[in-house]
Amino acid sequence: YQRRVHGPEYFVYDKDGGKLGPRVRTKGTWIPIETTNCRLAEKSTHNFGKSEKSTCTISNKTKLPLDDPENILVKEIVKFLEDLTKNPYQGSLPSERIQNCLKTTHSELYKEIVGKRYNNQWHTFIKKHNDRFDLSYLGDENRSVWKIRLMENDSWKKGDELEKSNREYEEKAMFHSLYEYLCEQDGTCSVDQYMTYLKTKEETIFFQRPQRGDFVRFVRRYSKYFKYDSEKYQINLIQNTYQLATQFCNQYRSL
Repeated sequence: YQRRVHGPEYFVYDKDGGKLGPRVRTKGTWIPIETTNCRLAEKSTHNFGKSEKSTCTISNKTKLPLDDPENILVKEIVKFLEDLTKNPYQGSLPSERIQNCLKTTHSELYKEIVGKRYNNQWHTFIKKHNDRFDLSYLGDENRSVWKIRLMENDSWKKGDELEKSNREYEEKAMFHSLYEYLCEQDGTCSVDQYMTYLKTKEETIFFQRPQRGDFVRFVRRYSKYFKYDSEKYQINLIQNTYQLATQFCNQYRSL
């Protein structure tokens, strides 16, 4: 009989208490895999209801067929990280951004691999391919996120530093723009109202017009200056913050 070990794809054949070793099933065929770091997750003791538990870690050097869907998904992530339109600084990118894009552009492939093989554990899938990708928790006192980079990219730190510098400049410029607009609107406006205003100023603003969700997160990040009403989708300027805001805005002018 066959005993499930860990996840939907890995099995151990067990006969009379003996272990034949794990194998991985791919497109209906069985392919032996390296077992250096693998132990049974549940070993039968022939006493029903009793079991001996341990862990199972499959070697990262496991080789899949070239046409295996998992390899196809890996190639799509590599293409994403190498794409200058998606990764203009050629550094690391937020893990969530890559994941969300793959869910949209390759939904069936994502469901088959990450959903079924890895039980919807996105980072487990990335860590499995640590010969291609590095997963790190990067950031500073203002913002820290899980980021993915290509292992073969030796200049990723320069790309990250340039991205951070430009992001800080654009963020301060957007803060200045929103603060001045709220002052002109007697201290309150809706999200849609400001987003519409930005469309008319695209040629003169010093930052890229954000997506709606990113803009709301930006407003919430600066709760010292802005109060966001999630029911009315409204932004209110907190009074008596002019001096603080002026000091903050002056920083981006010196960058």
